[in-house]
Amino acid sequence: MIKPTISPVTADNSIATFWQRILSDGSFDCCDNLEKLVAGCEIIAALDDLDLLAAA
Repeated sequence: MIKPTISPVTADNSIATFWQRILSDGSFDCCDNLEKLVAGCEIIAALDDLDLLAAA
């Protein structure tokens, strides 16, 4: 089971860094890139639903 950690948005934690981490994370080794992108979108939607994602 994937258990993402929530960290504050900083210059080092940009949108590009988020996607790079999703695409290279070992938890997603069994997934192709499309599945990784869908998972990333689901994470963003879940954080947004919980008001944990600040609008950029």
